[in-house]
Amino acid sequence: MNMLSSHTANTERASSAHGRVQASRVSDLMRLTCLSALARDSILWQAIDYHFAAPGSQSRSAIALHAATKLGLTDEDSVHLAAAIECLHNASLVQDDLQDRDPSRRGQPAVWKKFGPDLAINATDLMIASAFALVASVGSGHRSTSLAMHMQRAISLTLQGQSEDVLRIHRSEKDALAIAADKSGPLFALGLVLPLLAAGQEKAAPLASMAGRHFGVGYQLLDDLNDIEEDQKSGFIPNSVLSRMEVDTIDNARQQIALIASNHAALARDLAAQLPQDCGELFSQSCDQLIAKLRF
Repeated sequence: MNMLSSHTANTERASSAHGRVQASRVSDLMRLTCLSALARDSILWQAIDYHFAAPGSQSRSAIALHAATKLGLTDEDSVHLAAAIECLHNASLVQDDLQDRDPSRRGQPAVWKKFGPDLAINATDLMIASAFALVASVGSGHRSTSLAMHMQRAISLTLQGQSEDVLRIHRSEKDALAIAADKSGPLFALGLVLPLLAAGQEKAAPLASMAGRHFGVGYQLLDDLNDIEEDQKSGFIPNSVLSRMEVDTIDNARQQIALIASNHAALARDLAAQLPQDCGELFSQSCDQLIAKLRF
């Protein structure tokens, strides 16, 4: 191995180790922020602790950490932004499980199933409130306000998409895709938008938001396709699939929906590639991974 190769390998190992440390800090900070005001023997503390004990992939926070690092943010600000995004993501999971009556999450009973619907609602509220507390420590003045406002808008759009989705009525393909974009896109976009805003790159935020929306469509369609057999048993077919089944067989619908999802993921990748300082690099890699999963 020559000196240049050795230096590159050492740099990559150091970067990977730093990333693992940051990811661990995100988990610790998220848990601490959510639980700090609660009595340890309270049922809400137990519900939050129970949910966080089974961590997910943390792919959203990884995208945020990568973007923040590329944009030159401090480790402290990077971790706070990533933890805020993970809080919102986990809140959406607890709420989604409750509304869909999904009995399990991450290999264990869902929060609502173990602690009841009322505790699930309270846990969701606390996670959302904690996300705002986390971004409040990043920046100051106009910049801090901008972070909070963009986060509130992302939550609003996500709830709008979820509200339309739970109605479970016949939708046109156009409406189904708009619901998917609202339901999943805004929280994905925050992993790029918040670091851009914190770095003073406000002009690039709309581009990042659009990338997130396109990725959200691809992600949601893949999720619908993966769940289609289980949904058929329960008598519920997701809007995106239903709109295609009205004019086609289910096998052809799968292929067509996978193609639509792939096209949206490719658009998201191309948009992210235009963001400053290569801050959308990891997001673009996630787009490629999504496209690979859509090859049935």
